[in-house]
Amino acid sequence: MSEGKNGLASSVSGAAYRCACLCIAGLGLSSCSLRGAPSYSLFGAFFPAWLLCATIGALGSIGLRSFVIAMGLEDAMPFKLLVYVAFAVGLALWLWLSLFGDR
Repeated sequence: MSEGKNGLASSVSGAAYRCACLCIAGLGLSSCSLRGAPSYSLFGAFFPAWLLCATIGALGSIGLRSFVIAMGLEDAMPFKLLVYVAFAVGLALWLWLSLFGDR
Protein backbone atom coordinates (compact mmCIF):
# COMPACT_ATOMS: atom_id res chain seq x y z
CA MET A 1 0.00 0.00 0.00
CA SER A 2 2.28 2.76 -1.17
CA GLU A 3 1.15 6.33 -1.14
CA GLY A 4 1.63 8.59 -4.14
CA LYS A 5 3.68 11.74 -4.28
CA ASN A 6 0.87 13.74 -2.67
CA GLY A 7 -0.01 11.09 -0.11
CA LEU A 8 0.15 10.99 3.66
CA ALA A 9 3.71 9.64 3.80
CA SER A 10 5.18 12.57 1.87
CA SER A 11 3.26 15.16 3.90
CA VAL A 12 4.48 13.62 7.17
CA SER A 13 8.08 13.56 5.97
CA GLY A 14 7.74 17.16 4.73
CA ALA A 15 6.40 18.25 8.11
CA ALA A 16 9.25 16.46 9.89
CA TYR A 17 11.75 18.14 7.58
CA ARG A 18 10.27 21.59 8.26
CA CYS A 19 10.26 20.91 12.00
CA ALA A 20 13.92 19.84 11.90
CA CYS A 21 14.87 22.97 9.93
CA LEU A 22 13.05 25.19 12.43
CA CYS A 23 14.78 23.51 15.37
CA ILE A 24 18.21 23.90 13.79
CA ALA A 25 17.56 27.57 12.97
CA GLY A 26 16.25 28.15 16.49
CA LEU A 27 19.44 26.75 18.01
CA GLY A 28 21.56 29.12 15.95
CA LEU A 29 19.43 32.16 16.73
CA SER A 30 18.77 31.59 20.41
CA SER A 31 19.45 34.10 23.18
CA CYS A 32 22.43 36.06 24.35
CA SER A 33 25.41 35.03 26.41
CA LEU A 34 25.13 33.72 29.94
CA ARG A 35 25.68 37.14 31.49
CA GLY A 36 22.53 38.49 29.83
CA ALA A 37 21.86 41.37 27.50
CA PRO A 38 22.89 44.84 28.66
CA SER A 39 19.93 46.90 29.80
CA TYR A 40 19.22 50.11 31.66
CA SER A 41 16.61 50.92 34.25
CA LEU A 42 14.74 53.97 32.95
CA PHE A 43 11.64 55.20 34.77
CA GLY A 44 11.32 51.90 36.62
CA ALA A 45 11.42 49.66 33.53
CA PHE A 46 14.36 47.87 31.96
CA PHE A 47 15.13 48.95 28.39
CA PRO A 48 17.59 47.01 26.24
CA ALA A 49 20.74 48.88 25.37
CA TRP A 50 20.32 48.23 21.64
CA LEU A 51 17.10 50.24 21.74
CA LEU A 52 18.99 53.17 23.26
CA CYS A 53 21.69 52.90 20.57
CA ALA A 54 19.08 52.73 17.79
CA THR A 55 17.32 55.83 19.15
CA ILE A 56 20.58 57.76 19.32
CA GLY A 57 21.37 56.62 15.75
CA ALA A 58 18.00 57.88 14.50
CA LEU A 59 18.45 61.20 16.29
CA GLY A 60 21.95 61.49 14.82
CA SER A 61 20.53 60.93 11.35
CA ILE A 62 17.96 63.67 11.93
CA GLY A 63 20.80 65.95 13.03
CA LEU A 64 22.78 65.07 9.90
CA ARG A 65 19.76 65.89 7.71
CA SER A 66 19.38 69.27 9.42
CA PHE A 67 23.08 69.96 8.84
CA VAL A 68 22.92 68.94 5.18
CA ILE A 69 19.85 71.13 4.60
CA ALA A 70 21.52 74.08 6.34
CA MET A 71 24.58 73.69 4.10
CA GLY A 72 22.34 73.53 1.00
CA LEU A 73 23.67 70.16 -0.12
CA GLU A 74 20.53 68.04 0.03
CA ASP A 75 19.49 68.72 -3.56
CA ALA A 76 22.87 67.51 -4.83
CA MET A 77 22.84 64.30 -2.76
CA PRO A 78 21.64 61.15 -4.56
CA PHE A 79 19.74 58.39 -2.72
CA LYS A 80 18.86 60.58 0.25
CA LEU A 81 16.90 57.95 2.15
CA LEU A 82 19.66 55.37 1.75
CA VAL A 83 22.29 57.83 2.97
CA TYR A 84 20.31 58.81 6.07
CA VAL A 85 19.42 55.22 6.97
CA ALA A 86 23.01 54.08 6.46
CA PHE A 87 24.24 56.91 8.69
CA ALA A 88 21.72 55.99 11.42
CA VAL A 89 22.67 52.30 11.29
CA GLY A 90 26.38 53.10 11.25
CA LEU A 91 26.08 55.45 14.20
CA ALA A 92 24.01 52.94 16.18
CA LEU A 93 26.45 50.11 15.51
CA TRP A 94 29.47 52.26 16.31
CA LEU A 95 27.86 53.32 19.57
CA TRP A 96 26.93 49.72 20.45
CA LEU A 97 30.44 48.44 19.76
CA SER A 98 32.16 51.27 21.59
CA LEU A 99 30.00 50.90 24.70
CA PHE A 100 29.26 47.17 24.88
CA GLY A 101 31.76 45.42 22.62
CA ASP A 102 34.32 43.08 24.13
CA ARG A 103 37.70 44.72 24.37
